[in-house]
Amino acid sequence: MNALGVIHGISTLLPLLRRDTEKKIVVLNTEGASPTLTLRSGAADVAAYCTTKAATAMITVKYAAALGREGFVVVSMAPGLV
Repeated sequence: MNALGVIHGISTLLPLLRRDTEKKIVVLNTEGASPTLTLRSGAADVAAYCTTKAATAMITVKYAAALGREGFVVVSMAPGLV
């Protein structure tokens, strides 16, 4: 769900977003996607969760590269502990 949900959500909404004047997409992520933070903290649990969140970060980068030519700004944001 973490990775495929982002792909399906953006793909579904993309026709509407293309018609809008504000071409911005924000994907919420987590610091659990960061290899550096994981190594520093020594957190070895929840491997599947962190792996899918790392995939989500790459998906966001790929959308940014693909949609940048159309004027889109696509970013991933990790709000921290909520």
